Amino acid sequence: MTSTYRLRDAEVSHRQHPRTFSIPRSDKRRAVPVGAQVRLIFEPVEPVEGWGGERMWCTVEEKTPRGYIAVLENLPRHIPGLAPGDRIELEPRHIAALQLPDESPLPRLVGVGLDVLRNGAWPAWVTRLSPTSDDDSGWRVFSAAEATQERPRVRAISADALFRAWAVLDSVIEADAMGRWRWDEATLEYVGADRFPPQLTAAGEELGRIHEPAPPASMRAIATLRALDEPPSCAQRMAPAPGHEDDSGWSVFVGDEPGEYMEDASNLRAVPVARLLHLYPYLERVLGEQTEAVFVWDDDEGDWVKTDDPGGAED
Repeated sequence: MTSTYRLRDAEVSHRQHPRTFSIPRSDKRRAVPVGAQVRLIFEPVEPVEGWGGERMWCTVEEKTPRGYIAVLENLPRHIPGLAPGDRIELEPRHIAALQLPDESPLPRLVGVGLDVLRNGAWPAWVTRLSPTSDDDSGWRVFSAAEATQERPRVRAISADALFRAWAVLDSVIEADAMGRWRWDEATLEYVGADRFPPQLTAAGEELGRIHEPAPPASMRAIATLRALDEPPSCAQRMAPAPGHEDDSGWSVFVGDEPGEYMEDASNLRAVPVARLLHLYPYLERVLGEQTEAVFVWDDDEGDWVKTDDPGGAED
């Protein structure tokens, strides 16, 4: 029987989009134990308009010389002739995600250097230290530049927010893993580090204040058009609009938008919190605030602070 699907080469997709298309490290993909679940991307041989592929979980039943045989767990929606229970032959390059049996949950918080968190620098160094609280996973993330600084500053955000902005990090940050890692540009993955810059270990011991969880990612916030292109430095919380259950009450803006700009509704957009956290993960540290107030990013504090003045917005 002619196959109605093909498996996407996840390694190719990762090379094309290393930040957002994360896959398990190569050593993990080559050593998947029987009983683990792998996520594969099934693409129809005959194209379906408006649809490119279907991500589905399969349970590994057998290892083969080229890879694995796994059993499909999900019900396909767009691929005829494929059903739960079907046996799928795959190679390590097809594995887009991996879930091991009895995998432990990751504590909520990860410490991230401000160069990654605020400036969007690539996360080049990753290590796990002794946790500072029950919520602290112990994981710390830094940029290459921070390895040359005397004592870079670290702030906590949730693992969910971190992975939303830097999906590539879920290939190394795991609940049951330890070690020191560096980004390898040649292989486009994290590899074990023989040494770790000592100033990063010292910096990782200080997380700053622990913030409250942000609103659900499906909630909406108002953002100026500029704040969707430039890092916002101001955030204001007001009472949610009556009758709008998805209104978080938050507005974010760069901070120097003129009053005339702010009064023009065409310069404002209602966007999901998920989009804001993908663009600017440091926003999570303010979006959990319950006080109706204006908050500004303070470079001296390396964090959000409450203020009576939004700081430079022109009248």
